Amino acid sequence: MNSFVRVPPDSTGKKMATVQHVVGDNTVEVSTMHVVDYSDPTKGQKVNTRGAASVTFAGGSPSLDRMGSLRVAEQTAVAVYEYSTKDYASLFTDNLANGGTITFDKAGAKATMSVGSGTGASSVRTSNRYHYYQPGVPMLNLLPRI
Repeated sequence: MNSFVRVPPDSTGKKMATVQHVVGDNTVEVSTMHVVDYSDPTKGQKVNTRGAASVTFAGGSPSLDRMGSLRVAEQTAVAVYEYSTKDYASLFTDNLANGGTITFDKAGAKATMSVGSGTGASSVRTSNRYHYYQPGVPMLNLLPRI
């Protein structure tokens, strides 16, 4: 059952919202709070039935790191492989199967990975360099969109 408690210091009849909870053998009143915008109290924070607060970002959807955590710091590039002059094949191990290919395109400054329609076709390029993870330092991994 919800109820109100009068707040007496200035005797203006202000009320504080509370909710009853049973703690052990006692029924207690717990004050409730609304998180709202200072200049527009109709803009309040939403909380779902499990207690999770809804948070939105003015710049769009939040960015997650590769560990699934919210990204809150500038990213650090772990490596840059620029294909503008050569294919850097010695820096990678290529695993091709059933028609998979990797072709260097100097004019486009890229390496194109392709697979055929055969079952089990694959084209995998793995760096031979170690990219150490540093706790607390966001790592930037850019993959081309196809």
